[in-house]
Amino acid sequence: MLSSQMVPRLACWTQRTLSHSLRFPSSSISRKTFFVNCFNKEMGEDSNLLAKDRKRANFRLCNLSNYTSEILEIQADAPSLHVLFVPGNPAIGQVSHSRKDLEHGKLFSLQEQIDHKIDFIKEELQDIKIPIILVGHSIGAYISIEMFKKSLEKVKYYIGLYPFLTLNPHSTTQSIIGKIAQSQILAAALSYLIASLGLLPVKALRFIVRKSLGKSWSSNAVEAACSHLSQYHTMRNVLYMAMTEFKKVYCFLSTNTPFRFTGSWEVGVLFLATYNLICIIPIQACPSKKTNVNFNLSAVLYHLELAETPDWAFLRERKDQCAFLFGVDDHWGPLQLHEEISKQVPGIPLFIERENHTHGFCCTEAGSLWVAQHVANLIKNQVANQ
Repeated sequence: MLSSQMVPRLACWTQRTLSHSLRFPSSSISRKTFFVNCFNKEMGEDSNLLAKDRKRANFRLCNLSNYTSEILEIQADAPSLHVLFVPGNPAIGQVSHSRKDLEHGKLFSLQEQIDHKIDFIKEELQDIKIPIILVGHSIGAYISIEMFKKSLEKVKYYIGLYPFLTLNPHSTTQSIIGKIAQSQILAAALSYLIASLGLLPVKALRFIVRKSLGKSWSSNAVEAACSHLSQYHTMRNVLYMAMTEFKKVYCFLSTNTPFRFTGSWEVGVLFLATYNLICIIPIQACPSKKTNVNFNLSAVLYHLELAETPDWAFLRERKDQCAFLFGVDDHWGPLQLHEEISKQVPGIPLFIERENHTHGFCCTEAGSLWVAQHVANLIKNQVANQ
């Protein structure tokens, strides 16, 4: 979930060298106006994110493909580029990850979320003449690549932050989420359980969130979790989107790993016995309609070819217009993926954050500040080299 903190900080960092307009599907929790007021003593006067003139980040609702979306905007007087953020999952910028059930219980898949973001460029940015820069976080990095492929004339640069492009067979968290998401019963039960916490007094809910999730989170991040994630429709959409994410991304696997097949036939699940992990694949990839059927890894890999992999050909073609930032200990975007991208797309700009921030950097003040500065530097260098 990208927090509102990173957006104004990126704005104040870039405004000294670039005029720009910045929009992103909002992951903040209120309709109030935010002001830029950023400073880091370690950065020094010449490199801090403190703007001389404070910028307002304004919220609005827009209708895209007949669905209501929340947009956070920072407008420049004479923009020369457009920065569009695409958040991960969960995030208020995704359809129906909202405080109110604006879509009346409808569940949205990853592909529908991708189509929604592509429609944003078509409907909201169709008349702009300045270049668009896409910045995607987590599964938003995957979504942004798909947006880039559909908007080649408008998009001039892409940045993937802690990108979730492939399944990680060593991630217990992904295993647990996948098992819950593929079961309608478990997904509904967990959503009801979390929604029941929303009935608690606000102070009590904030205390639980801080103790269980956000010990280092900013107040905005805690408030967002309390107001949005505690909604039944939001959690159902988070888990449904996760289920469809796991269909889309590809799993790097060891050639000597035993598997068995199990699960519902609407989805199909590969159970990685050695690591107690799963990989969800489409029904047409399932080798049999019997549960608990053992088969060797060569068959698994053959059927997994039907699942989507990162579009290496596209990244090779556009490598001068792309950059990725990875974390040292991030199971969603592990360093194995960093190595794979480096191998598949030689010369593409790859960076590793070593400041002990996390995949959820946007939920902390320090993480938001560091990543905003990094992104702004990438944009500034890209524009200077054009």
